[in-house]
Amino acid sequence: MTTRPTSDHVYIRRDPDPETTSGGIVIPQDIREMEGRGIHGRGTGAATGTVVAVGPGEWGKRGRKPLELQPGDRVLFEPAAGMTREIDGEALDVMEEGHVLGVVESEGAPAGESDGEAS
Repeated sequence: MTTRPTSDHVYIRRDPDPETTSGGIVIPQDIREMEGRGIHGRGTGAATGTVVAVGPGEWGKRGRKPLELQPGDRVLFEPAAGMTREIDGEALDVMEEGHVLGVVESEGAPAGESDGEAS
């Protein structure tokens, strides 16, 4: 069975959290999990991932408004946005397109064109 997102929802494969700092200090798993929540549930940073699937868009007065995101886009999003669910045997983040903060552009790529590679 395969699943596809509806409306303005997107499925994102989250990049793994780094296990060490740039200085080589090992970050314990519980701290890595807490980092996205921060104090009082507010995130301390942004997460990155790859868009796996997008819904058809929301209905408006002039018909369906397509989503800006495409499968393969590398994106930046709030770590606590949406929810993580197992979909088609893989843990994916499910969220509305509006929770995505931006698309990560490849160095040297023309504006509006991402690297398009899925991991």
